[in-house]
Amino acid sequence: MVRLIRDMSDLESFKCNGVDAVTPDFEPFNWALPCESPLGLHLSKLRYLKELYLKQSDCFDFTWSQIEWAGNLEKLTFDGCTRNPLRTLHAFCQKFSKSLRYLKLDYLEYEEDVYTTVLQPAREGPLSEIKSGKYKLDLPELTTLSITTELPIDLLEHFADCKNIKAIELAINPSISASDIKKILRPAYSTTITSSLWPKLEKLKVKININSDISPDELDAIESLYLRKGVALEIENEEEEEEEGEEEQVNHERFSFPSDDEDDGYRPYDYEYEDLHGGWRDDYDDDDFNYAIYGSD
Repeated sequence: MVRLIRDMSDLESFKCNGVDAVTPDFEPFNWALPCESPLGLHLSKLRYLKELYLKQSDCFDFTWSQIEWAGNLEKLTFDGCTRNPLRTLHAFCQKFSKSLRYLKLDYLEYEEDVYTTVLQPAREGPLSEIKSGKYKLDLPELTTLSITTELPIDLLEHFADCKNIKAIELAINPSISASDIKKILRPAYSTTITSSLWPKLEKLKVKININSDISPDELDAIESLYLRKGVALEIENEEEEEEEGEEEQVNHERFSFPSDDEDDGYRPYDYEYEDLHGGWRDDYDDDDFNYAIYGSD
């Protein structure tokens, strides 16, 4: 992969999928090890790199935060990267505290059997990491945060010091309650709806899990609270999306063509951005340059 991009010194955006690791996972041992990932070492030298999207890429680990980066990342997405516990995420993101504007954590995997083997000690679990309070992020330039994981809402509170956040996208898993969503605007230590963890928050997008216990009445109460605060609230129901998807599949199977609004789900990473007033959407900018590649490190 590095051979393919080694002459692209002006690369601004990079997306990869399924890049294997070149070394064993030594993160649980807390050893001071150098970064040996060819991809990580190469990307760190690109002074114009602004956007990085890593999907199911085990090449990313804590050693990426041990090297100096010539570029100033502004947009960062982790999607199913199994070597990315909260400690590693914290160390890497803090390297770009003066530039990072967009952060997306999409289905980071925290299954116990991923991290524990006969040859390795059990690493600190994600819940222990969250409860420790040691990995709170201070990203003053961060304006857009998207979290889609199976972890409790306590993870969101690790961004409480990022006071410039304007838009949050949150997938509601069964562990998150209606009161948790309300506390985004009205923390437990406050008695007024005007007190907010994020004073500049303009929009919250919530995707409700089909296993969530949040009732329609509770959703109405949440919408009223956000309306009084002046924060735009967008709610998506996962069950409704699945029903629409099943209907589209029936159309495709019966008539051999997709419905008019069928979407293949593909989005070029670097053109995805948050329009606070117009909704979450994709757009194209001819001045941007994106490079997507699939392969091994």
